[in-house]
Amino acid sequence: MSIALRFAARSNLGLGSKTRNEDSAYASPDMLVLADGMGGHAAGDTASSTVVAELMALDGESWGADEAANQLRAAVLRANDRLREQMDADVETEGMGTTLTAMMFNGRELGLIHVGDSRGYLLRDGELRQITVDDTFVQSLVDDGRLAPEDVSSHPQKSLILKAYTGRPVEPRLEKLQVQPGDRVLYVRSNPGADDILGMK
Repeated sequence: MSIALRFAARSNLGLGSKTRNEDSAYASPDMLVLADGMGGHAAGDTASSTVVAELMALDGESWGADEAANQLRAAVLRANDRLREQMDADVETEGMGTTLTAMMFNGRELGLIHVGDSRGYLLRDGELRQITVDDTFVQSLVDDGRLAPEDVSSHPQKSLILKAYTGRPVEPRLEKLQVQPGDRVLYVRSNPGADDILGMK
């Protein structure tokens, strides 16, 4: 049985100190993409739109979830190379970057790709669960058992992300997800009240 995806998208500046919207997004019956240009970095809006434009070229294709995730990864690798080329050509864009959460849908399952701290959620049978894992310093502390999940929001380094597309090599998380009629998928920026800071673990 094939399932149809109905979709909507919305973006705004949020509650942080950004003076321009650095987010880029794309939504269609086959694809959802959210890229959050990193605040405080030059040309974050350019970085996010570059990645989204590369992924949009895949729209309309139909693969199994594993192959869809691989195609997303290959497209983002190309986009990441373009970011490096832009920074080499224009010193003012050095340091630009973006997070990414994206999926392709074939009517039965989702192929997912994720880097950074934007989040994907699945609502099924009244239960909301996160389907992505934050690439953040505080999440690494939680994973290591050094920080309780309830203390993440008050941690002084909650905005420190460990992975983003910045023109340098980065390995995304690839996943597949079976869907059911009535499922709801939500992609959001995880920390809209603060600018992201890129760090290295």
